[in-house]
Amino acid sequence: MTRYTSSKESGFILKIISKSLEIWMRRQCKMIGELRLDINGTSLKLLKGQLSGVSLFAKDVIFQDLSFSLVNLKSGPIKLKLNQERKLSSIIDMQEFQIEGNVVIQSEGINSIFLSKRWRSMREWLAKALLGVNSFDKISIEDEMLILTTSSPYTEGSSIKRFKIKAKDGTILFISEERGLETYLPMDESIQIQEAVLKGNKLQIFGKSDVTL
Repeated sequence: MTRYTSSKESGFILKIISKSLEIWMRRQCKMIGELRLDINGTSLKLLKGQLSGVSLFAKDVIFQDLSFSLVNLKSGPIKLKLNQERKLSSIIDMQEFQIEGNVVIQSEGINSIFLSKRWRSMREWLAKALLGVNSFDKISIEDEMLILTTSSPYTEGSSIKRFKIKAKDGTILFISEERGLETYLPMDESIQIQEAVLKGNKLQIFGKSDVTL
């Protein structure tokens, strides 16, 4: 579903832009459940190749093997690159813009992320940095703690380590009170994590990022 904030004259153009955005998003994602777009623009700005902004709300999203139960984002102004006839009906590209908002990842979602092939290197980094081992068997969220479970062929049973997390210096900080350990998650410079909260069996992350399509 798409909603528009615009004049009547620009409504048709916004519908075209909306459909282009929706098609692009669905092509980028392995799965999207509910999807809602709110597009803001005026006739004058559209003729100049500009949108005031786009708000996005989606549920059950899988993007590059990242599983989000909820995505709630809002963009800043967006510049549109038009064809030579300056027809918005055939948009070529969108230039860099900024987004901010929050995403929610369920416990089972975070486990599927780190056990996927795409994120194998991140799983290995997490295991080395937090546990001092090469890998782990399971990652989950319980009682507002991040739980990493490992097993060894040389010992019986499993080893369970618990971590708190919080946002600090634009990234996520893992805290082990048991070991007196604090470890920062490596983060792309274009992404700024503003808040990270474990609640129930969910991880909620607030932040902003520069986007280039």
